[in-house]
Amino acid sequence: MKFPEEVIYTLVNSAHTDQSGDNLYGECPYCGGDEFGISLEDNHLFRCFRGKECGETGNIFKLLKHLGKTELYKNKDFYKETDIFRPLEKRALIEGPKEVDMSLPDVSIPLGWRRMDSNPYLDSRGFSLSV
Repeated sequence: MKFPEEVIYTLVNSAHTDQSGDNLYGECPYCGGDEFGISLEDNHLFRCFRGKECGETGNIFKLLKHLGKTELYKNKDFYKETDIFRPLEKRALIEGPKEVDMSLPDVSIPLGWRRMDSNPYLDSRGFSLSV
């Protein structure tokens, strides 16, 4: 199960992402040290890098249980958009795709617009305005 990034940011104090954007680092909820990392991928594996003092590891369910926020994984609205395992509605399969309006509105030419045959600046740099 994958939670949205906004939910994970609320669980970790002083949260910031790494350069690749795959992990979130911040303050450890277990020991308070600033050496805690949690993955933004599925299952959100976490680890405190203070091995001797804390070294806590686990997944998002263990973290939510420790923080007392188990209602987050009971309430499906928090991760409905990213949950790829939820069942499809039969009605959506029967109805098929809906029609999409592809018409474009009429657009007028902006004030002051005029067609140009040449431009000295662009001509000096090798551009041609011929169409």
